[in-house]
Amino acid sequence: MNEFSAKWIADYRFLQFVIEDIKNGWDMNEGKNRGIDKDILLQFFAPAYVGIVEWWFIYKMPYPPHVMEEQVNKILELNLS
Repeated sequence: MNEFSAKWIADYRFLQFVIEDIKNGWDMNEGKNRGIDKDILLQFFAPAYVGIVEWWFIYKMPYPPHVMEEQVNKILELNLS
């Protein structure tokens, strides 16, 4: 297995983990009440979440964890409520 394959598998596993976490822990009723299908919300937010976490690590965590949590929560609240 080459480096690209290993990274792709790791990224895919993390994405699947995030998808399951969202399915089991996020309240998506607000978006659903707006006529947005839960699967579409899931496929929109899961890769975005993975991307922001990856960015945070690549850029050596330029913000403390609590700031990242606050910022991501604000983004989610704006889009899900």
